[in-house]
Amino acid sequence: MLWLLLGLAMADEIDTTKLGEIVMPLTPSEGHDSYTGVFEHEGAGKKKWTSDTQGFQCRPRGDLLEIVAERSSWPRDIPKKVTCEASDGKKVKSKITIEAKRHEPMFISDGTLVVPRGKGAAGYFVGEPPRADLIVGQGQTGSLSIRCEVEPGPKLKVTVDADAPDGEGMCSLKDKGGAVVRVPIKVVTAE
Repeated sequence: MLWLLLGLAMADEIDTTKLGEIVMPLTPSEGHDSYTGVFEHEGAGKKKWTSDTQGFQCRPRGDLLEIVAERSSWPRDIPKKVTCEASDGKKVKSKITIEAKRHEPMFISDGTLVVPRGKGAAGYFVGEPPRADLIVGQGQTGSLSIRCEVEPGPKLKVTVDADAPDGEGMCSLKDKGGAVVRVPIKVVTAE
């Protein structure tokens, strides 16, 4: 019976390494440290590789090339593809598929709050602010369709109206010393 439960638990896990593509969520909210696409490329380990997209790394391993997105350097913008170029000019391109059990809003490595939402849906974030010294109160944004509020704890609440377009903005909040703290926000629809 225990082996059956263990098997079911493992079957529910997301495979974070794929052959021929990268499959990843909009934010690294599923508890995994990295998402990897693996590609066959003879002699990959004998070359130096660079990525054309910030937040993605190219790692050679013998005759394989791994294209990796890590939690510690998560990209703000996730493109439809990423290309790694070798020192000899050869290129390996990877399609990126956005997939998650549930897209969760969260702060990424550069301090941006990414708020994914369903098509035509509102977006919400409730959690720890990027700094603990923010005071209770409402923040200001350039748009009336995004609202930011700090509650005791402190706890940051961000609401994005359903009719708000995807894009980038920020909330201006204040710390205990009265200084303005700008929190970048990116709203993106998960397709």
